[in-house]
Amino acid sequence: MTSTEDATAAPVEVDFGKGKVYRMSPMRELDQAEMLRWVRRQFVRTASDALEDSPPEERAAVLTNITMKATLITHESPEYLQMAVSLDGLAKLLELSFRQHHPEVTAASILKELMSSSVVAENVAREFKLLNIGDDDVVKKKRPTIKKKKVRKKRPKPQKR
Repeated sequence: MTSTEDATAAPVEVDFGKGKVYRMSPMRELDQAEMLRWVRRQFVRTASDALEDSPPEERAAVLTNITMKATLITHESPEYLQMAVSLDGLAKLLELSFRQHHPEVTAASILKELMSSSVVAENVAREFKLLNIGDDDVVKKKRPTIKKKKVRKKRPKPQKR
């Protein structure tokens, strides 16, 4: 049975401890698009930082190539998934989920909270997953199981003479 929160996409309260409770809403399309832009910028920024000591011509050529590759990143790309599961990525995802009710909260402040306790980080990550993706057990239960019927080959009937 679907809960009222699931059916209405109602916000979920997330306890960060020390009296800090935030209301997290499911990510909207706008939030997902902003996360994708963030991942693409991080992808280019990481490459740029790695090329800091490179000659200018080499740096420009590589950054042009990296920028073109960044435009091809989608929500299903390995690069997106790697960034999203990092602590910085989780902080950005949470910032986007909190901003409807807590516009003052930043990814930097969330990252600080996540770094303070692994238990908080695990609990918040689990709540985010439940709110935006769903529970694995619930998803598995909803999938229909298909049983294959065993089909016996029919023997041809003997012909009458």
